[in-house]
Amino acid sequence: MPEITWDYTDLASSYHKRAPYSPRLIEKVVKKAELHEKSVVCDMGAGTGFLSREFAKKGVSVNAIEPNQQMREQGQLQCGHWPHINWFKGAAENSQQPDNSADLISFGSSFNVVDKELALRESLRVCKSGGWFLAVWNHRDLTQGLQAQIEGYINSKIVDYRYGTRRQDHTDYLIETGLFSEVKVYKEEFLFKQTQDDVIQAWYSHATLQRQAGPKYIDILKGIENIIRKQTNAIITTPFYSQAWLAQFK
Repeated sequence: MPEITWDYTDLASSYHKRAPYSPRLIEKVVKKAELHEKSVVCDMGAGTGFLSREFAKKGVSVNAIEPNQQMREQGQLQCGHWPHINWFKGAAENSQQPDNSADLISFGSSFNVVDKELALRESLRVCKSGGWFLAVWNHRDLTQGLQAQIEGYINSKIVDYRYGTRRQDHTDYLIETGLFSEVKVYKEEFLFKQTQDDVIQAWYSHATLQRQAGPKYIDILKGIENIIRKQTNAIITTPFYSQAWLAQFK
């Protein structure tokens, strides 16, 4: 098992409060990749099963690969009623899945936390000839209302706060690997409604903030909670968009 540099152990219990991926985007992926009830998706870094569940809803079988025990346990709890999802301990760089066993290899908010070269090599091994690679992330719209206020607060507490590669365009990188015959980009906007308590709890699963805040993490979370508590609405509507890169292996 490769060294795990992103530790989600302390974030696992709050992770299920995050926004789901856009169903419209997943529908487009399923259609383009021609997935069906006999297809198999290998979901690398499955976390608590957000992306795995979306494929399972389409009747597609999913092998959910997750290295972190706490995340895996939460995933099994959250996905217990989906018989199409099978959980495995493993990593994107060493999934321990059979050769040529999957029709699509997916990375739901995980391609930015793995060794990309090793993960692609493993994906190529596990994927069937002519199969597909998918990397997808959810992003809050940071330019509007409450989200802009929260971002302003975070930037006032952390010098040079950055989201890393998760918000970058991955098209050129995927093309330059020479592994793919086609790269498609999808983006779907949506609104996610939550109670104030759930919005606050979701922030306690924010790995990027945790890594950059260091010992200030809990204090910053308390500051974000204070901003949210000042909202007059009991239900918070957050603008999100899912963005994905779907590429077919040569």
